[in-house]
Amino acid sequence: MSKITTSKIKNSNQTETLENNVSSKIDSVINWLDKNTKAIAISFAAVLLGCAMFFVWSLFAQKSALKKFEASFAIEKEIISFDEKVEKSKIEKEPTAYETKDQDLDKIHGQVIGFLNTNPSHGSSRNLALKWSKSLYTNEKFDKALEVINALKIEKTNTLEGLGLLSKASLSLQLGQTKEAVGYFKDIISTKKWSYLHPEARFQLSLALIKDQNMVEAIENLKTIKAEYPDERKTVEDATKLLRWLQYQKNTSQSDANQNDKSQNDKKG
Repeated sequence: MSKITTSKIKNSNQTETLENNVSSKIDSVINWLDKNTKAIAISFAAVLLGCAMFFVWSLFAQKSALKKFEASFAIEKEIISFDEKVEKSKIEKEPTAYETKDQDLDKIHGQVIGFLNTNPSHGSSRNLALKWSKSLYTNEKFDKALEVINALKIEKTNTLEGLGLLSKASLSLQLGQTKEAVGYFKDIISTKKWSYLHPEARFQLSLALIKDQNMVEAIENLKTIKAEYPDERKTVEDATKLLRWLQYQKNTSQSDANQNDKSQNDKKG
């Protein structure tokens, strides 16, 4: 028998074996499907149910989020209206120009605090808190403004949340809570995600340090502003003026001290 004939027979046998193996595996699959039809149907139904539940949950979540945005927007409209009435009363310079100012302020404040307590980390909470705290600050209601910021959940993972902490620090400083303010300002400066706030935070930190009688650190902080943020012209200009004033005060105090020492020595002489 020739080599070619032998090779053909061998290939034919291999093909037949392969076909038998494939046929056997197909038969096994068919038998398995027949035996597990019920289990497959249950699994398929479970998948469909899961998809349906996820779809319903998604709709509910979207509807819930929409309601929150609508509620936040409605409160913001009231804040805008309040601010316009206050501004108008200032222009008219009439005590009775906005007779219900205090009542409206308390009403809006209650709505804002209620929304923030229910949704401390919602997307619209930050904007609502900042807008209302600014309005309260303008109307010199510093304690209420701080209450609003305290109700806001601030996370360092969020780039914009630094605005909330900056407001909290500024309000704390305004209310005389100097040590707390210093801590908040330093917290902002140490957070890289809030680098866009570092120049302003450093300047206000200097003011807090001066108020806390920490002149040495205040001066070093002002020098840091000039060295690290040359492009922030307004902040650098303010820092330069404040630094000159501090140095003048320092020199004046030293001069007075020297004069007192001289007077004491003259009396002894």
